[in-house]
Amino acid sequence: MAVQRFTRRLSEAANGTGEAKDALKELGLNAKELTKLSLDDQMLKLADAFDDVKAAEAVGLEERFQKWQEQFERCIRCYACKNTCPLCYCSECALDRLRPQLIRRSVTTQENLLFHVIRAFHLAGRCIDCGECERVCPQGIPLMELNRKLAKEVKELFGYEPGLDPGAKPVLAVFTPEDSNEEIL
Repeated sequence: MAVQRFTRRLSEAANGTGEAKDALKELGLNAKELTKLSLDDQMLKLADAFDDVKAAEAVGLEERFQKWQEQFERCIRCYACKNTCPLCYCSECALDRLRPQLIRRSVTTQENLLFHVIRAFHLAGRCIDCGECERVCPQGIPLMELNRKLAKEVKELFGYEPGLDPGAKPVLAVFTPEDSNEEIL
């Protein structure tokens, strides 16, 4: 389904319409040129467009943390990012639950940071880079930068790219007893 959605949105963008038009433009990609490529080559072009991630990684950890604190300080937690995401389809979102309550209802920088980090990890290995979360954000928070960073990590760590295999489960939603437990404290 994700591949079909990607193909449809790419076709719309090539015609100058649709949801992916602006996102592709921001990545410096020409939608008409992408449609001439095979699906594999399209994905490789998208992967190469991760320059914003590379630039962000070049900045020190404290400076990156400061940047995201400033971004999330502006968040009004309207949930537009969550509500528009085609991959936020859980029948009951863990972020909305009161028991256990993962985040408080108060709109503070710390709670906003927690909300966005939990959401980004939830989408890691699923995000198809449509850019809708960023497009609808009334505060202009660059959410795709965060999503692309996690997508890059998932690709490097697990060799997984969302949307290429419609039957594959999201990489962070799968656990087997053979998985390494070295990271668990």
